[in-house]
This record gives sequence, structure tokens and C-alpha cells, in this order.
Amino acid sequence: MNAQPLDPFLAATIDPTAHAAGARLLADLRAEVGESRLDTIADSPALLSGAPVFGWRTAGGYDPMALEGLMRLKQKVAGGERWGASYQITNPNAVEVDQMSIGILTSQTPLTGRGRLIHRGEVAGRHVYRNPTVLPRYRANECTVSVTSETRNRVELQLDCEHPSVLETSEAHFGAWRAILDERAVPIEVLHGAFRSIPVGKGVHQAVFYYSLDSLYKYLAGSIAGLLVWLSIAIYPAYRTHRSIHRKFRSIKSL
Repeated sequence: MNAQPLDPFLAATIDPTAHAAGARLLADLRAEVGESRLDTIADSPALLSGAPVFGWRTAGGYDPMALEGLMRLKQKVAGGERWGASYQITNPNAVEVDQMSIGILTSQTPLTGRGRLIHRGEVAGRHVYRNPTVLPRYRANECTVSVTSETRNRVELQLDCEHPSVLETSEAHFGAWRAILDERAVPIEVLHGAFRSIPVGKGVHQAVFYYSLDSLYKYLAGSIAGLLVWLSIAIYPAYRTHRSIHRKFRSIKSL
């Protein structure tokens, strides 16, 4: 059996020196993605699952435990059953592609009827398309929004708003996320059923989203307590039946 050739991007991450051409292609695609996200139409899942290694953000990947709201949103632009683990874009012109901040789409075959997508060329045997109407990952109408610090568990933003607005993100919301606006805790509103957002007033603001482990522990404790209640409700009738049968057996045995 002939071995399949290693993807140039994968080869470049393993040994950039030995695969200099692949490393250049990888750098070019990484620069093209920038602060947006990359997704695939008909391409290798490795571009999504390997995103942390390649150095770009993605709206896809192999994740069977993805949040329900995010999966519902993704299914508006991708085919497949809800309980699938990975989805590729099938409707690249949908507004949800913009909402998820997908700025680059790749395909191993040329697209027909690509609509608004702009063909940027070929990279490592795949066609690269740019979405000209992509929305920033952090945005607010009539506001200047800049990211001052960002990690996996915390992001700090500065806003300068001419009018009251809503700080919208394309970052998936989970109950353990919290928000602070101008050093005051504020509730997070769920945007499009999946993303984090908070209202902001006119003027200059400092906003922070952070992942609270204390909140996560509370959610886990609540989930465990709920599971125990459910088990007790499910098991108790069987326990009563077992005790009843046991009593009858003992009474018969004592005769």
C-alpha cells in the first residue's frame, strides 16, 4: 500500500527547516486568516483540528461535545446531522458565516457559484477564498473596539462609543463565562443563541470577559446534584418493589 503524502502544512510544523516551502505557505495562509477564522468547504479536517498548531482560529473542528447553540448556528451553514462531530461549510454565502467571523475558506476543488467569496489563489494544492463581509470577532455599532489583551480564559477590550451600543462577539458562550464593564460585573446576553455580548453606553469603556472556575464548579455541583435526584427518582420505585417482594418471601418462609 502506498503511503499518502504528508500535508505540506503538517510537514512544515513538524520540521520547518526541512520543509521550507511548506513553512512559507503556512505563513502566507496564517497571515491571510489574520484575526478572523478559517473554515473549510471541501478540504482536509486537519486544517481545523490542527488549528492551534498551525496558528489560526477556526469555527470548525472535530468536537462532538460542542455547545448546542453553536452547533445549531453551524448547521445553518453546514450539512450533517446534529450529533455529527465535524461539519464543513456548504453555504458560504449565509450571514451566519459573517457572524462566526469566518474570513477565510479553503477547498481542494474550485468553487462554482461562489457568490461574494473572492478567490485569493492556491496554497498547497487548495483554493483559498476570502469573505469580504466578515465581521470582527469583537464589534459594536458606532464604536471603536480594540483588544488590549487576550488569552484562552480572559479577554480585555477598550471601547470608544459615540452612542449606546452592544458589544458583540463571535466567541461561544458558556455559563462559566463572566463579564466586567468599567470594573462592575454585568450579565452576559447570549447573541444568536451562541455568542457572548453585553450592552455598553456612550463614551470610553473597559470591558473584560473571563472564565470563572468558581462558576464552573457550581455548575458541576448542580449537575451532580441533579443527577443524584434523577437517580433517586428512577431507582426508588424499584427499591420499593424489591422490599415488598423480600417481605413476602420472608413471610412465606416463616410459615
